[in-house]
Formats: sequence, structure tokens, C-alpha cells
Amino acid sequence: MQLQIDKFGDNGVLFRWPQTISGEIHRDILALDAFLRKEHTQSLLETVVAYNELAVFLKEGQEIDRFIRDFSWTKPNDFVHGPNSITYVVPVCYDLHFAKDLSRVAEHCGMRKEEVILLHTSVKYEVKFIGFLPGFPYLSGLDRRLHTPRLAEPRKSIEKGAVGIGGKQTGVYTMKSPGGWNIIGRSPLSLFSVDASPPSVFQPGDNIVFEAISMQEFKRIESLVEMGTFEIQRIT
Repeated sequence: MQLQIDKFGDNGVLFRWPQTISGEIHRDILALDAFLRKEHTQSLLETVVAYNELAVFLKEGQEIDRFIRDFSWTKPNDFVHGPNSITYVVPVCYDLHFAKDLSRVAEHCGMRKEEVILLHTSVKYEVKFIGFLPGFPYLSGLDRRLHTPRLAEPRKSIEKGAVGIGGKQTGVYTMKSPGGWNIIGRSPLSLFSVDASPPSVFQPGDNIVFEAISMQEFKRIESLVEMGTFEIQRIT
């Protein structure tokens, strides 16, 4: 698979794959990201994963032209996930108080609201990359029966923790923000903090399972999160 390497700004290198979304390309990107973090730790400032690209930012004093000229990488045959891939359980309350567009999604998909919830919580999603908002996970794996077009007119404000469907994707708003995705629920978790290390709970290559909870459970978890005593569940 052809890989293109270009200079990217004053201190960056951009690795680019063919412009198509595929599992093979994503595995290549995660494998290269893991390789660079391991073999070029002293040179790297940051890496940013996307669907078809990997941006690599070098520390001050590093020569970009030399980095590109000397770059060498052999794709591993046995790479499946990132070196620290984790599966997280994300609780979501699908109560209509939070799920502003659940009825719309159900009508578009020709099913009952309960069926939408069942399908949405029956899949293990993979975090493809983080973007749009700090910590916002772009997830693959949404059942095609739930694919729903974005809103014709985006909302000016969507609450932190809102869980939405936009076209073929689903994701969680990590902070209050404008947005055009169909909101079908809300999670009480805090998934991004500038004081945490790393600041984002999710990393590319991680997996997410959504778990339906009641309004009462939402309030209980929200209270624990505010006190800093709630620990997100991980599946090994």
C-alpha cells in the first residue's frame, strides 16, 4: 500500500495513505504510530492520528528533511491494535430528557426507539482517531441500520457527554459545543481534562462499549464523577 511522506509546516511530517477508509489502513497508521513512539521518542513532540493520515511533530532542533530522508519502516505482519489498547464501558442514559433526536433516528431507521438503543449498545466500537473537540472519539462499527444523516441545521449548543449519530458514525461530545449530530443519549462521564495525563481518556485503537443506564443511575454516576471517585470500567 503506497505511503506518501511530506513536510508539514515548520516542524511536522505528514504520512499519507490512499483517501479511503479501511481497517487495513487504520492498522497501518496505528502500527506506524506505535513504531515512531518507540523508536523515535527523543525526536517526537506529538503524533496525531486521522483516518488516512498520521501527522508527526518534531521537537525543536530536529531536522525535518533529514528525518524524512533517513526514515525507514517495515510494516509488522502481526500488528492488530495499539500497544495499550483498552476496551472501555461507557454508561449512557437514553431517556428522552437527554435523547433529543432518538425519535427522529427511530423514524428514519424504521424501528422503535427501544430497538435503536438495543442496536447502539450491542456493538464494540473502535476509536479511529480523536478530533473535532478535544478528546472527541470518532468511532467505527455503527450498525448500518442506524446510519442517519446529520441535522440540516446544527444546534448552537450540545451538552457535554451527549452521545450522537452523524451519518455512519457515532461519538461522545466531550464538552459543551455546537454540533449537528443526532443526539440519542448522554453519558455522565468526564472524558477529557487538561489536568489529566493523557488529557483524553480514549486513544486511537481503543474500543468502546455503550451501556444503557437509567436516569437514577445517571445522577448517581454524575455525582461520583464530580467528586472524582468514579472509575470508568475496563474490559480486559
